[in-house]
Parts: sequence; C-alpha cells; structure tokens
Amino acid sequence: MGNPETHDGYDWEGFVDYAWSHAIVSDETHRIIKENCNFSSDDTWGNQNCTEKVNEILKQYKQIDMYSLYTPTCIEKSSIPANKSETEKFKYSTTVYSYFSNF
Repeated sequence: MGNPETHDGYDWEGFVDYAWSHAIVSDETHRIIKENCNFSSDDTWGNQNCTEKVNEILKQYKQIDMYSLYTPTCIEKSSIPANKSETEKFKYSTTVYSYFSNF
C-alpha cells in the first residue's frame, strides 16, 4: 500500500520531532517550536517564533542529506533564488514538499 497521506499538521510535527530526536536541532529550539507552533491551525506560519525556529531546522538540513543523515552529501549549485525564506527554499528544493503543499 505504501505510505498514506496524513494531515499536514502531523507531517510538520513529525518533521520537527524527527529533527530533534536525531540531534539536528537543540532541545531549546524544539521546546520553542512545541510552545509556539500549532500545526493544526490554518495560520501556523503567522506565529513569528514558530516560523523562525522551523526555518532554523530547514537551514540545518541544507548542510546534510535529510533522507540519509549519516552519509556524506553532495550539494549541487541551486537555481533557487537567494531572496527566498528557508521555508520557501525547502518547498522548491525537495520532493517532500508534496507532503506540505497545502501550507
């Protein structure tokens, strides 16, 4: 059957918890996200503290292969505009965006 699509809020929350549980981000960053992000809300990204800390996770993932944390990564030159926020870059640069396309 494969992996079913779940609610986008669960996907984002899982994304955050996975990053934290694999030491991609600190305990403090994880705590701030948990306190400020309501991923089930229609306005998740309206909270600046939430958006800033999720962007921090996305910046960390730029340094590694998020699908294989323990292997070397090969980063090709990106065609993504430099003025995009980390959240927007993430949407452009990964196939995972399809899971989060409703945000």
